Amino acid sequence: MILVLLACVLSQSSAPAIQWGGAHSGVERVRIQLVTDAEMLENAWRLTHGDSIDGLPKVNFGRCRLVLACRGREMGVQRVAATGVDHSGLEILLTIDASYSRESREQAMQETTAWGLFMIPLTPERVRVRRNASEDLGGEPQWETVAVLEPDDRRSRERVASRRPELSSSPEMLRAYEEHLEANRRPFTMKLQGPPSYFVSHDYDKRWVRAIRSGIDVTRDYLGNYGPVQVYIVGQQNEELSDPAHRNEIAEAFCNIHNAGSDRPIEDCLADDGNEMARKAVEGASEAFMTVAFDSDPPVAELVFINAHTMGGEETMPVLGIHEYVHVYQKSFEFTPTWMMEGAAVLLASHLGAKHGWGDFKQAMEWCARHLEEVEDLEYTIRDMEEIETASPDVARWHHELAYEAGPWAVAFAISRSPSRSIGQHYRSFYPLVDKVGWQAALCEYSGMENIDAFYSGFESFMQRPLADRLAVLDALKD
Repeated sequence: MILVLLACVLSQSSAPAIQWGGAHSGVERVRIQLVTDAEMLENAWRLTHGDSIDGLPKVNFGRCRLVLACRGREMGVQRVAATGVDHSGLEILLTIDASYSRESREQAMQETTAWGLFMIPLTPERVRVRRNASEDLGGEPQWETVAVLEPDDRRSRERVASRRPELSSSPEMLRAYEEHLEANRRPFTMKLQGPPSYFVSHDYDKRWVRAIRSGIDVTRDYLGNYGPVQVYIVGQQNEELSDPAHRNEIAEAFCNIHNAGSDRPIEDCLADDGNEMARKAVEGASEAFMTVAFDSDPPVAELVFINAHTMGGEETMPVLGIHEYVHVYQKSFEFTPTWMMEGAAVLLASHLGAKHGWGDFKQAMEWCARHLEEVEDLEYTIRDMEEIETASPDVARWHHELAYEAGPWAVAFAISRSPSRSIGQHYRSFYPLVDKVGWQAALCEYSGMENIDAFYSGFESFMQRPLADRLAVLDALKD
């Protein structure tokens, strides 16, 4: 057994540090897939090695992932090789080469089923596999997407579905679920004077703290100071949480806020929910999200960032800080649909991030559009993604595509139809209007649509226009 335990630090535009490959796998069709655990690795190894596990490497999947690429039956291809791994902030760009051999005429005439297995970082989660389609090896590359890979999202779909009790559930379960929905739908933040509070786990690198805080602070300057907000920045980069006392510090910080005002003994919180952030950090999870401590008085919005050092670098973390703080602002107003919540957060994170040198606005929006076009079997639209908590499992499966990718384009479409066409004005005027008339009437009044069906139909027609036309609409938007 070959032992491979690597940190998988992303090296810009260089080939992966570890890769395997060969001329003969026996796989006769093109096949490209993510390999994210030991069982998948064994299956991939057996697939390319005649059902043998001889030489099977051991990989630390808490630190990295693999991509398997099989060329299919071809002439003269001796190996599928990875020539570069980079990231755009939103996705990993893995460049592969599966060209025929130029080393000898004998190899060029040989029929092969070449394969390659490449080590890549954990984040960003989505991976775009591409090749240079140019025949001029010395000229400008012509990138051609071969595949877009995403992690299996069954667990997230199961988590969403598990929130909804079956009709046969007890009256107490149904009542608790309805109370949960009502609490989530109500505003729970407000305009404040005080800044967010921060908790940073033991000895975690301060550059990640600075990156997250910078994104949150520019959003506070742009939208105003809302809260109360507790920010948790928890991570293990160099065994910082190996001491149980340091993990207990995280649990105590969480439970002192999250459990405040609850009848639940704090010992129960410390033994259960309080351990979750530290456990995820030690296991190598990468997460950024907002939750809320409803038992506090007033409720506290909690922004959680776990293992920021694995999320794409110091340019990505401010953008994630913007995204999560937008939710703090949104939750000071009445209910808006899931596609709008996430779409508006993605849009402003891309726009405000670009203003401060953290990414490119149009590039981020183009990425969302292109990925939507590449998705197969998507039969739903944003009108089906009004509330993820009550969505059917079939719809919840497309949460990311409908909320995070179609959503920002729907918000951009609404802004383009508003009198000001101003991104900033949208957040400052539209949300107060929601408090007065509700989100559907506010959206119709803001965008000049007769009713919500007219808005949805108009947006669907807009998304059928050529991408170049839609990108031109972004140029007409103002700050």
